[in-house]
Amino acid sequence: MARRRPSIKGKGADFFFEGALQTSAQVKVTFYLPKELVDKLDEVWLDLRKTYKKLRKSDIARIALEEILSDYEGKQQNSKLLKHLNVKTS
Repeated sequence: MARRRPSIKGKGADFFFEGALQTSAQVKVTFYLPKELVDKLDEVWLDLRKTYKKLRKSDIARIALEEILSDYEGKQQNSKLLKHLNVKTS
């Protein structure tokens, strides 16, 4: 008697990559940003892509977040993040 193959319904790309996408250290997230900031990101990204062909906008966002979070961890109340937040709330 022939065995039925397992269902692939709902597995999407994972079926083809056999879970490779799930083992990635990266997670997709969504943020809402002002249009001016997105335009500036696009401008910088296009400029840098002339030199760094594989650069993604996610790379720029990751580097920026790593820097601001590292600054906060090291300086706490004197960090750029809190200075910016205090200006916004004043």
